[in-house]
Amino acid sequence: MNSAPASLTMLRIGATVTALLSILQPVLYLLKFAGVSGVMKVHGITGQGMFVMCVFAAVSAILWARASGNKGLMGHAIGLAIGALAQVALGELKLTTLHITLGIAMLAGAIALAVLAYRKPGSPTTPVAGEA
Repeated sequence: MNSAPASLTMLRIGATVTALLSILQPVLYLLKFAGVSGVMKVHGITGQGMFVMCVFAAVSAILWARASGNKGLMGHAIGLAIGALAQVALGELKLTTLHITLGIAMLAGAIALAVLAYRKPGSPTTPVAGEA
């Protein structure tokens, strides 16, 4: 059985969790209008968790790029992490229109990263220490 290298597995996990959290975010926001109390606090915590997962995916993508030469996934993951940082800042500053607009872009980007990590990850060109 041929298993994926550790850095690719980490990238896939990070990208998948990021995509799932990005799908959860608008659902939490809409629950606010249904009168659910405390949902915006959960929305904020989930957003911070999404930022952490974006950084995890970016670091994993850098390691995978070193092994495979796939710089596209690396750039995508790093861009998503930068966007997540901006997203947290916009949310804290209560800049709602910009926050929602960037959130829609982040949703699309997170889903795209997860899909690409599974469908077109590239292949290792040279063995990397710790990868088997």
